[in-house]
Amino acid sequence: MTGAELARHLGYPLTAPARGRGVRRAAATGPASWLLARSLRHLDGMFEGVRPRRTSATEILAGLPVVSLTTTGARTGRPRPVFLVPVVTADVFAVLSTNFGASRTPAWAVNLLAHPTAVLEFRGRSVTVHARELDDEVRDAVLAAASALYPGFGRYLRRAAGRRVLVFALTG
Repeated sequence: MTGAELARHLGYPLTAPARGRGVRRAAATGPASWLLARSLRHLDGMFEGVRPRRTSATEILAGLPVVSLTTTGARTGRPRPVFLVPVVTADVFAVLSTNFGASRTPAWAVNLLAHPTAVLEFRGRSVTVHARELDDEVRDAVLAAASALYPGFGRYLRRAAGRRVLVFALTG
């Protein structure tokens, strides 16, 4: 499946809503991303108990549709769910290991390198996917699309300059 086909299969919107633009701009700043990196997991737990369907604080506050990606732990072999903002182009349904611009690669990306099969879910629809790291040409196109979607991606890349931000295409 192409990126757009996978998005349609999941019911994932191909364009981000206008709602939440101000929050997205503010969240892209250094202090806000530092705070969000440390608090979103906890906020997600609070929202999960309040909302009837599985969602995240990012989706509610910033208006960005969020998927749940369940990887297999590289060391433990246990399921590890994480909420991510994917980048969808006509060709690629991608996830980026920006980790809010932190110096460390997020655990979910390390898990995908060790076990590339995962479960992708959006609003109750799920599909088993296979992740592959993108090469430079396609990776650059996805990074450009990511910066257009959310200004924080470009800033995250600059802050994470000491490491390679992994970009994975997910195929169903």
